[in-house]
Amino acid sequence: MNTKVSSTTVWEVNGDTGSSANGGGFNPFAANSGVDRTFGPNQSAVTRTDIAVDASSKLTSATTPFTSGDIGNVIQIGGGGSTAGLYELTAVGGANQATLLNYADTNLTGVSGTLGGAFQNVDFAFNAMIPSNTVWIKKASSSYSYSAVLAPSGGVSGSPSLVIGYGSVRGDGQTVTDYSKCAKISLNGSATTINMNQTYARCYNLYLDNVNNVNIGFTLAAGNTYIRNCFINRFAARAVSLAGGPSNAEYCMATSGVSSLGAFYVAAQNSLANYCVAENNSCAGFMFGSKGILNHCISKNNIDGITLNGNFGDIFNCICYKNTGHGILLNGAGSDGTLISNCILSDNSGYGIYNNTSSWKLYDNDYNGYFNNGSGAIFNIPTGVHEVFMSSSPFTSAGTNNFTLNNTAGAGALLRGSGNPGVLNYVIGTGYSDIGVYQHQDAGSGVTVSGGSTNLIIHPGMGGGMRG
Repeated sequence: MNTKVSSTTVWEVNGDTGSSANGGGFNPFAANSGVDRTFGPNQSAVTRTDIAVDASSKLTSATTPFTSGDIGNVIQIGGGGSTAGLYELTAVGGANQATLLNYADTNLTGVSGTLGGAFQNVDFAFNAMIPSNTVWIKKASSSYSYSAVLAPSGGVSGSPSLVIGYGSVRGDGQTVTDYSKCAKISLNGSATTINMNQTYARCYNLYLDNVNNVNIGFTLAAGNTYIRNCFINRFAARAVSLAGGPSNAEYCMATSGVSSLGAFYVAAQNSLANYCVAENNSCAGFMFGSKGILNHCISKNNIDGITLNGNFGDIFNCICYKNTGHGILLNGAGSDGTLISNCILSDNSGYGIYNNTSSWKLYDNDYNGYFNNGSGAIFNIPTGVHEVFMSSSPFTSAGTNNFTLNNTAGAGALLRGSGNPGVLNYVIGTGYSDIGVYQHQDAGSGVTVSGGSTNLIIHPGMGGGMRG
């Protein structure tokens, strides 16, 4: 795609009203910018078939003259011997002459161009992007469906590229863990759905459905890539691969997948998963193939909840519940040095934490809570001095996915205020963090958010709780 636009250009995709012939973009930061004609009440695609180009590369149309309201919009031109492509309209001068960004054709007639309107397809917008652009994807009446890899452009430090799904109004998909307004993209081929292979790329509010249980949902292949509030349904070799270091997934959910490498796979050092959920997968919920961090994540009804596959990591405030294997599997000597703190291991068929090697030289597991793990709480690792062993479930209603702490004696009450840190060296004061994903509510009101197949009940409270 021959694209001549600014780095601040914003693209719009609308599967119901868009067209691949439209301009599709608008630069809100253009000097004297006009009316954004790509979305909302002013959305309109204006097609001109009589464009003339003079000796100084200025464009005119006798039937539909250009106006100052067109400034900042992108026009897609072609025909009449012109250099086809997408061009930002930067000015309208005397005699309604339009100036396009970096357009060099001269002395042409019979050129056609469509200004404004949204694109119909995600891949068209990704091909049009240049670094640091933004793409908004409106949830369509049916899925955006593709058989090839989608690869958005990247950005630069301080100005990343953004790909943002939404329901009916831009920004309405930002509610954390509410996936109902995410733009749905289906992949029918055998590759990664979205490959973020350029640095400083961000994706928000997307629902990926791998129809044929194909390879990977998201591959964050480059460093400084980030996904947030995304739902991945059905996959065959990872829902999310954190392959570029560092890369980050937050408030994402993976379900109904099969993989030898886990639903969320940490493949690059120092990558991070925050506030993510893996549920009902025929694989580990989370797997470390490199040094990484899990923070406030839930692994439910998977095989092993979390697997460290010969690599060590830091696991904070996570829940492993009703997995058919172990809650946390430390698989190989390279996993020594793993830090496991403030986690709840409950109702797993195997052990809460299982270490399959006897050659460890360093371990650091403490301040964790255990209940009803079929094979026992801990295997082949010394028990931390602050570990908590409960006599009944600590959760308010785990069966309905409410993993807040109850206040039952011998259960949730034991985890309230019992977490790490308690006392830090050289620092005055004592902390009272809860063990688990959620802090119990001491004051203020709770907030309930829902989405996908899981409803998570979030209670703001003391520091360390899940945040939106």
